[in-house]
Amino acid sequence: MKITKSVAFLCIVAMILPPRGIHAFSIGASTVRLSSPSTKMTTTRRTQSCFSQYQQQQQQQQQLYPFSTSRYAGGDDDNDNVIINTLECNLDWSDRIGCQNRFTLKEKGWQVNVDWRPTPYGAGLFSKEFIPKGTCIRRGIFGRNLIQFTSITDIDTFCKLDPMNENDRREYVKDYLWGFTFSQYTDKEGYAFDMDADVQDQTGTRRIYAMWIPGNGLNHNMIPNTKYIESKDPRGIDLVTMADVPPDSELFDDYRRHGKAPDWLKEFAQLYNVTLNFADCNDFVET
Repeated sequence: MKITKSVAFLCIVAMILPPRGIHAFSIGASTVRLSSPSTKMTTTRRTQSCFSQYQQQQQQQQQLYPFSTSRYAGGDDDNDNVIINTLECNLDWSDRIGCQNRFTLKEKGWQVNVDWRPTPYGAGLFSKEFIPKGTCIRRGIFGRNLIQFTSITDIDTFCKLDPMNENDRREYVKDYLWGFTFSQYTDKEGYAFDMDADVQDQTGTRRIYAMWIPGNGLNHNMIPNTKYIESKDPRGIDLVTMADVPPDSELFDDYRRHGKAPDWLKEFAQLYNVTLNFADCNDFVET
């Protein structure tokens, strides 16, 4: 059958229009039917609903915790523009090294050359060059490659963005969620002066609970060579080196600096029967 221009136009229109249920149109003596799998509709709507909740949650957090106090003095906009929004990407959350390869280092906010290698404790972060003490090695921007949680609902909303991988997302949160105390409440190495006061804070002015996506991959060591600090920009947190780091050396965090878990995080750990990287939520971090 010879396809006329008008028929070809109808074909293009049919491909552009979003299918709802079953649609049909005629081409000469033939009838073309377009359909969308009804089994995917419920999941799609649920994901859209969770995404809407997620966006509202992020907007509310920006209002509650704008990170705009005098601690900050402006950031590096040129560098920040390279960092993409990794929060809304669906990753293979169970492949801790593979999900790192989904993005370039610069897209994730890395300022130096690093990679991830297997260790006895899971994926670990390693330098691929000499990194001087005091170097900002990764930039974190809230709403782009850094997400803040203030409740179980926040975590559940994040996990349900990808219903088919909800459990894998929750496992990721379990392994990569950390606590950060602002520098005016810590010593120069990032250890809190008063953990009890920090854990009681519900305003986000002393302490926050957040996760990088993808995670940094810092394993626990009581002699760390990195620490977190407030960035010069009001939107985020920087990861910096505390000592010179030779090439092919592992980079560590001291999980004791995560502090104690608030009641809502303990409830989350109990609800889903998981451990967290806080001293009172596992048996491998000493207080």
